[in-house]
Amino acid sequence: MNLKKMRMASEQVRELFIMQGIEQELWGEFFLRGSVLFYAREKGFYDGGESGLAWLERELPSAFNHLGRAEADRFAGMENLLTTVFIRHLGEKTLKSPGELGELYEAFLYEDKTRIYRHIRNSGKLTAEDLPAATQLFTPRWLASYMAENTIGTWWLTVKPDSVLNEEMPYLLKTGCRGKSYFSLKDMTVLDPACGSGQLLLAAFDLLFRIYLERGESSGTITETIIRDHLHGWDIDARILQLAKASLLLRGRELSGAFCRSPDWSGFRNVAAEEHGSLAGKNQGRTGYAVVLANPPYMGTKAMSPELKIFLKKMYPDTHYDLYAAFMERVFDLTRDGGWSACLAQQSWMYLKSYERLRRRILKERQVQSLLHLGTGAFDTISGEVVQTAAWVMRAVKPCSGETPFYDLTDGKHGRIKEEMFLLGSGRHDRDQALFDDLPGAAFSYSVRREVARAFIHFPSMSETALVRKGMFTGNNRHFLRKWYEVPAHLIGRDFSSLEEALSSDCCWFPVKKGGPFRRWSGNGDWVLRLDRDSYAQIASAKGHRSPKLYFSPAVTWSKVTTKDLSCRYAPSGFINNDASMAVYEKEVPLLYLTALLNSSSANVLLRTVSATLNYSGGDLGKMPVALPGKLELNSVTGLVRQNIGLTQWEERFRETSPDFTGHPVLTFAEPGAELNSVYRAYAAAVEQKRAQLAHNEDILNRFFAKKYGFTDFVPVTPEENLLSIRKPCPVQFASGLISFVLGVCFGRWRVPGQEPAAAVCLADRGGLLVRLVREYLGTLGVSNSLEWLANTLGSSRGKTVDEAVARYIEKKFYSDHLKVYERRPIYWPVQNGDTMIWFYYQGLKGAASAELEAEGCPSPLAKAVSGLLKPDEDDIPASIERFRAAVQEGEKAGV
Repeated sequence: MNLKKMRMASEQVRELFIMQGIEQELWGEFFLRGSVLFYAREKGFYDGGESGLAWLERELPSAFNHLGRAEADRFAGMENLLTTVFIRHLGEKTLKSPGELGELYEAFLYEDKTRIYRHIRNSGKLTAEDLPAATQLFTPRWLASYMAENTIGTWWLTVKPDSVLNEEMPYLLKTGCRGKSYFSLKDMTVLDPACGSGQLLLAAFDLLFRIYLERGESSGTITETIIRDHLHGWDIDARILQLAKASLLLRGRELSGAFCRSPDWSGFRNVAAEEHGSLAGKNQGRTGYAVVLANPPYMGTKAMSPELKIFLKKMYPDTHYDLYAAFMERVFDLTRDGGWSACLAQQSWMYLKSYERLRRRILKERQVQSLLHLGTGAFDTISGEVVQTAAWVMRAVKPCSGETPFYDLTDGKHGRIKEEMFLLGSGRHDRDQALFDDLPGAAFSYSVRREVARAFIHFPSMSETALVRKGMFTGNNRHFLRKWYEVPAHLIGRDFSSLEEALSSDCCWFPVKKGGPFRRWSGNGDWVLRLDRDSYAQIASAKGHRSPKLYFSPAVTWSKVTTKDLSCRYAPSGFINNDASMAVYEKEVPLLYLTALLNSSSANVLLRTVSATLNYSGGDLGKMPVALPGKLELNSVTGLVRQNIGLTQWEERFRETSPDFTGHPVLTFAEPGAELNSVYRAYAAAVEQKRAQLAHNEDILNRFFAKKYGFTDFVPVTPEENLLSIRKPCPVQFASGLISFVLGVCFGRWRVPGQEPAAAVCLADRGGLLVRLVREYLGTLGVSNSLEWLANTLGSSRGKTVDEAVARYIEKKFYSDHLKVYERRPIYWPVQNGDTMIWFYYQGLKGAASAELEAEGCPSPLAKAVSGLLKPDEDDIPASIERFRAAVQEGEKAGV
């Protein structure tokens, strides 16, 4: 069914209720009855010849709660209007099964759910009244079938191996540890403790109906038997229970040809949210159900009420971190010995340290029958990365030896693709669950190979051989952190080796590692931290210091948030580590060796064993096994690492935003009489040579560690070109960077060898002044025919002179490129004044007098507006730009 159409229909129904003056507490009751009657009309069960409420009471007895006379009269007046809305927006003959009524009702709750989630994002807590709308999540039909077929279907095939159903259950997995069952049909009680609209119970109903037919039972009595003897559904929402009951009766009518007139609903219960719903009653005697199916509610502690938090910590100490995990424990508690449990739940229980005790309990007490790792996109009603899930089936028996099928379906972008992948057997890994006992934290890393598991047993961990530490946090990054180019150079202290040495110096800013993009071997040192004695005390008062004795010590660092593989950088003495970054400090194994190990392809295989995400914490790296080197191996590996550090530092020399920048490549590669295009080609050739050398070295290191760990047969060793930490040469970046460099020379930011540094505080670019300066600068280097290549590289020069083409780029596009390069912290700020573009330099503006600005060509009103605007060591660039723009606007009002 089309979700967009469902939401549109639901919005129109809401508008209809408002127009008709229906009280909001009746909306859900009227919507459910109207949608069920619409479905019955679609299927030809109800012709509209009598009152809809009378038909519901006769054909779906006890499914709906009784409406008072006044409410009944109001619904009678709404019935045809509701049908008209459904037909107009859903179309006719569009609802294929009763299960889709649940999806339609979820669409009706969408507006309420959006409001509640907004409340949670603003640190609000969920009330008992909010829980039904907030946690209602329609179970996709194929996953409901997977759960029913691999529990009830598995049982039936142990009773009747030659059953015709054997070929009629497409989601049944016929491999793995199965074992015998001694349950009779009468024993097959099925519970959903958070049943919602009944998707899982409908899947169970369908299968049980076919089992009864195969046994020769009359179809006319099967619905009554299944509801009375087999199905149990609990939910905190009395309203949604009505839909579950109605859906089961409608499905019975479709399969048998007649409605069940005397259903026994004793197995269906409205459990009070105020008393913690289905989670209440733990350890108070077990009813024991042969099969327990659940798609439990998902709710982290952030949204929980204080009362719920206290209850969960007391009754579910191993799983109180999320409601779904507590439900998993409750599902196990409600399952009979020898019975089956199946859940569609969040995936975090498989890996997170907080759920280690739950995992070890499972490995000891449960046989995992199968697991589908779904990741994001399993629910078509939810977009983005909000819900990452796994569906599984387990049996309450002691684990047996043998392999269990685990499916990695995370690459499927949405539910339909995941279903197709599963049916084709894609992403399947057969593993003995005993393997997980050997992994750190008993993580359910199903893709791990035995060779990888052995590495965790045979080698010492990183936490045993090195010091793995989190970085410090400031409590106020806006105040304490800057890019290095936002701070006057004389205030930055580099090359200090201890905290006391730094605090005793005249400097107040120091290099800090603060995460950053994917980069190996060196780099990502663009940030500085305010750390004079007062600042140190302020951070201490916020409890932000972590391992201060290690400040300024050499380390291996990596970004906490990654996008693909791990990338680590060797940081020599002189740096502090921030909490966006993590660090390993030397203990027993040299840091250069650890840098090589952590940047190897083997390290990525090992880390994915202990983490479900690509965000690697210190705890994750601390678990990683370290293959210790021999003396000759150590010398060989560290020699290659030094080369790799040198290669990537070579590139840093040409990156303007790097603190290691020494000048534009034209300074290094220009030769007297050379044209600019040949200068670029020489630079590009040098870059490619360095990239090739880096790739060669990484290949050698990958092979070394693959052999060291015994991973040679399956770990890729050839580095991916797009992951090399020397960027491919780009002519546009070379050309744009040249203009930026010349602008910096004009402001005295960069020095030209053999010339006195300039000291302009602003630059009035009138009549192509900046273009002429670029030409003159290249001329001093002996570079000829420079602007023609520059114009062609930066944009079309058709119909323009080369000077005009370059000038147009500077006017129209240079600043946007500058913004990207400087990550929205630009240091050159343009203001258009008639036919003149006035460029200001961030550092030059600090303390600049209006007379100085006017002398450089800045109009007087603008000069007066911006002079004295920026004070040394005050605001960062984003805050400064806001003030600057406001001042410019004031200047324009004054007649600039």
